[in-house]
Amino acid sequence: MSSAPQRTAASANLKVFIAGREVQCSDCNEDLGRQAWIFLAENRGPLCLACADLDHLAFLLSGDPAVTRRARAGSSLSAVVLKWSRSRKHYERQGLLVEAPALECAEVECLGDADARGRRRETRASLHASPSACGRSFLAVRPIANTRSPNTRASSIQVGSVAAPPPRRWIPNPSGWPCWRTCAIEKPAMARF
Repeated sequence: MSSAPQRTAASANLKVFIAGREVQCSDCNEDLGRQAWIFLAENRGPLCLACADLDHLAFLLSGDPAVTRRARAGSSLSAVVLKWSRSRKHYERQGLLVEAPALECAEVECLGDADARGRRRETRASLHASPSACGRSFLAVRPIANTRSPNTRASSIQVGSVAAPPPRRWIPNPSGWPCWRTCAIEKPAMARF
């Protein structure tokens, strides 16, 4: 049985927005100014964090997925903080609002297993750095000799490997514009490499 608090569907989808213009709280009528953190209620309009009962939550900046995952799992109430990006024209995640005890617990847990996560990260990096067996077999596929027809080309490919695509040649176009074409038959006078 897990010790994490149960989360409701309503608390799982809370969003806090960083306003890009002057905003006024619809409950307390306080002028929040630019860059204010607001909660948009369905029937009540923009609310400050105090009126939305979210002012007791601590802000966790995005960037560390292990701390974020553990803090969200340990917190009974959390909200995603979003900010509108004018250049990208969509909301970007800035971080997470979680309960302070859950954040402290998550940070302690992450410090405890930081070395194990670092070893796993190094192992994954070394596996991705070496070419895979699939990549080696693809790179080994080369025609043995230049061929003049599709039938001899197919027989000249190394046995047990994946068929290589036909070569691309630069061929002058009758209209005067050069173009790249896939051709299996070489044209001796016109082919360029």
